[in-house]
Amino acid sequence: SIGKTKELLEKYNGYLICDDYAGYKSIANDNPNIKLQYCFSHARRRFVDILKSMKQENRKGTISYQMVSYIDQIFEMERKYRKEGLTPNEILEHRKTEHPPILNKIEKLMKETVTQPGTSLDRAMSYIRDNFVNMKTYLESGYVEVSNNAAERCVKPFVVLRKVFQTCGSYDGASFTGDLFTLIRSAMINGLDPQAYLEYCLCHYADTPIENLLPYHRELKEKFPLK
Repeated sequence: SIGKTKELLEKYNGYLICDDYAGYKSIANDNPNIKLQYCFSHARRRFVDILKSMKQENRKGTISYQMVSYIDQIFEMERKYRKEGLTPNEILEHRKTEHPPILNKIEKLMKETVTQPGTSLDRAMSYIRDNFVNMKTYLESGYVEVSNNAAERCVKPFVVLRKVFQTCGSYDGASFTGDLFTLIRSAMINGLDPQAYLEYCLCHYADTPIENLLPYHRELKEKFPLK
């Protein structure tokens, strides 16, 4: 629930990469130390859906085509930075010089486009109009992503197993399942084979200090490297 999320982020100081769900705005309003970065993928998706409804030969030159091409340029630059192994500080310097011209084109197209209320194009353009200021937060830090794709990939297993969670039988059961998934995901992030790691924890939790069983303990990665 959004209430639980607010509780978890009560003392958080940093950036929240998200879509335009009103709950995230509420979190930022309650905690002035949180800055929002709205997702370019969510914005792009709306225009891509419009293009999919058109015949291939009719797409080029449309407002949606132009907007997707601009956003794609931003993603392409981000991929280039990571391919070159740039540090967050180096990424930030590149962003400050290379991204503003593209962002200006997006803003110009956004302001000059007149849309009919209720249309798909109107809804797609409204997303950017309403959120554009917070879509540029990433220009403040090289650590901030331009989309929340990484987070969505992390929670995909929860989406796939949603029906399994519904059979947990109780809130405690659902909470336990969530804890287990958190432990598995934490093991993978820290380069551990999750199955081998969990088997080790189950066999040694009674005779091993808990800090030595945490997934980021340096000795565990040597024992159970992710294959």
